[in-house]
Amino acid sequence: MKYLIIALLSLLSGLQTHAASNDQEEIAVLTYLQIKPGTEAEFMAALNTIVKPSLSEPGNVAWYVQQSVNDPLNIVFYTRWKSEAALQLHLNSKPVADYIKATAPLLQPGYPQLVRFHPIDQLGSSSM
Repeated sequence: MKYLIIALLSLLSGLQTHAASNDQEEIAVLTYLQIKPGTEAEFMAALNTIVKPSLSEPGNVAWYVQQSVNDPLNIVFYTRWKSEAALQLHLNSKPVADYIKATAPLLQPGYPQLVRFHPIDQLGSSSM
């Protein structure tokens, strides 16, 4: 389990090394999770510890957790932050570290999968 937690923290470090070119631009992260069968209740308990602190962070713009209709073990987080600095503050917070420690053994191998995005929904149509 120690190595799994180290691997998860490495994924977060990868997010940290891809700093936005403009720290004032919003940043979004999709996090894909596949939880192990039989761990649903334990996962939900851990999830409930991370949502409220994350929503209350000053740089949080959006925080949504979705569960697949077809596969309830498939979870997607959509989070959006005011800036790269706000995202980094979140990634380095104690609630995130505690959540990773609690959920690492509940995830299928290869998860989480994190993908960063620069939101373009507020840009003019000429930017698309």
